[in-house]
Amino acid sequence: MTLKLHNLLFPILILGGCSSKPSYTPKPEHYQDRQLHFIYQRGKYIERVEFHRAIFSTGEIDNFGNSSETSSKLFPDNVVESKRDNLVAFVKENNRIGLFDLEKNSTIFQYKFPTVATIDRRLPPPKFEGENILYFTLDGKVVIFSIPRIRIVKVFSIGTGEDYPNVVDYQLRPNDLTLITHRKAMVIGDGFDEEVKLNLRGAIFESDAIYLITKDGEVRKYSRKLELEKKIKFPFAYFVTWGEVEDKIYLIESQGYIIELDRDLENYRVIPAPELEDINCYINSKKLVCDERFLRLPLQ
Repeated sequence: MTLKLHNLLFPILILGGCSSKPSYTPKPEHYQDRQLHFIYQRGKYIERVEFHRAIFSTGEIDNFGNSSETSSKLFPDNVVESKRDNLVAFVKENNRIGLFDLEKNSTIFQYKFPTVATIDRRLPPPKFEGENILYFTLDGKVVIFSIPRIRIVKVFSIGTGEDYPNVVDYQLRPNDLTLITHRKAMVIGDGFDEEVKLNLRGAIFESDAIYLITKDGEVRKYSRKLELEKKIKFPFAYFVTWGEVEDKIYLIESQGYIIELDRDLENYRVIPAPELEDINCYINSKKLVCDERFLRLPLQ
């Protein structure tokens, strides 16, 4: 009897373990089955997308609609680096930050933070801001470094203790700094700091609002002090690309859908784009770029 029961349960367990994950299905009232007119640019495709810019096979960088020529990193073993004049600020795989002087051909500063075993190594590149440099580390710290004094002047611990602690996006304004990790959004201002804990894909920053894109298909609109104003959910959606063009928010869903959403999160439409499955996409101020093709935005 036991053997018969085992033989019955085994195929049930196997079949149960093979069940597919639910996927996003657009609501009929928002679905528009229309033809999208992509423009092809043969021989020029996206190699990778990193921190608000697309890097093409031709060596060209598209930085939110502004194009420039680029070369490979000055130091290939750097996770990220930024250059201003003769100075190169960098973060290495072992979580060491530093500053290299090209004229002197020497490292004039370096400091080692704790090594972390995170799978996601995405980081914003160091930012030169006046006489300071803003570094983002793999263990979830934001470091302010003074160039004239050649020393660290302040360290903020943002994602310490999280399984994915690294900052993946940020916006620096005159009176505040907004930071996005995989697990939270945080605003540090003059005399205040606020945070919201969510499983995040990323963010869209506006002058008077922050849109947080979650891993479970939500778009949440917050004030600049992280007060929730409105939210909308697309069940089982997984967004791979997002951005804003004029008065619209665009979301690319992994199953091959383009969602065009009003900024107030009231109205939206969903357009099928099966050709966008499993390819690199990027949204700048004028168009959606996907590998060798692009689509002018906003949609008509």
